Amino acid sequence: MKLTSVPLPVTVDYFGNLLSVPEGTKYIATDSDCAVNAYWDCGDEPIQTNDYTWYSNYADVTFVGEADLEGMNWKDTLMTLNTEDSE
Repeated sequence: MKLTSVPLPVTVDYFGNLLSVPEGTKYIATDSDCAVNAYWDCGDEPIQTNDYTWYSNYADVTFVGEADLEGMNWKDTLMTLNTEDSE
């Protein structure tokens, strides 16, 4: 096997936490099960499809961590990023 493309990681601030996500990530969101996902190479903002998860049509989604919401509602975790300015 030969890899032909691998997204480079960038570091972003997600609610005060430094997080490594694929270059080109447009959105980060945490599901009700505390899974933190990066949405990249997508056109549409993720939406809440039910009572427990986010969904974005035509997006590459990468699991990037697990969160302790500490009482925060998971529905308030969607963040739009500008990774071009990230380190």
